[in-house]
Amino acid sequence: FEMLRSFNSNGELVGDCVTTYSVANLGYGYIGINADTVLVGEDPASEASKNLRKALATVLSVYRDVAIDSYYGDAAAVINYPISSTSWAAPQATDEGYKVAFSVDVDGNDIYTADMDAQAKYAAALEASKGFFKAAGYTFDEATGMLTAAPEGAKLSYEVIIPADGIGDHPSFAIVTDAKNALAKIGIELKINDPADSNVLWDSMDAGVQELWAAAWG
Repeated sequence: FEMLRSFNSNGELVGDCVTTYSVANLGYGYIGINADTVLVGEDPASEASKNLRKALATVLSVYRDVAIDSYYGDAAAVINYPISSTSWAAPQATDEGYKVAFSVDVDGNDIYTADMDAQAKYAAALEASKGFFKAAGYTFDEATGMLTAAPEGAKLSYEVIIPADGIGDHPSFAIVTDAKNALAKIGIELKINDPADSNVLWDSMDAGVQELWAAAWG
């Protein structure tokens, strides 16, 4: 958009040189968590398994706004439900019961308040994730503030595959990087696999062995 504006003497998208119209895309980018590989025990549908995935998703979701704004500027917006905002069925912020994705703690209480700045939200999300990890069966050392052991079937380290050409060129790369740094503070390792060949991701997904990944739907 900045480049297109620069072509016109008035600095706008419609001017003496170029006329530009933006059209919403029927699709969205997402970060996925494989329920068959990120679980507690052997049941991906158990409450413990769901709490493990909610712990990870809570931290990932809080970093979406800054990352997407930085990568896209005016060209994209964060959504909170897995449906394109171009659809008539897409939930709206004014709808009854609308929630920001992963914005409640393990007890169902809101994690964020209206007066929180970004840093306060990051801290609140990490604190809420501890509650989910504990509910999933992780051992937590109150003295150090670290998770020290995982329940059977779960781990202290998970991999996220993000096809960013091996150079971090992906809209979700900043999200997973910030989440990695945050989770490390409580003893969880998020290993970022950024393959130069995106087939590494697709082959992993075809085999159903991926843990976390970033992709898009259209």
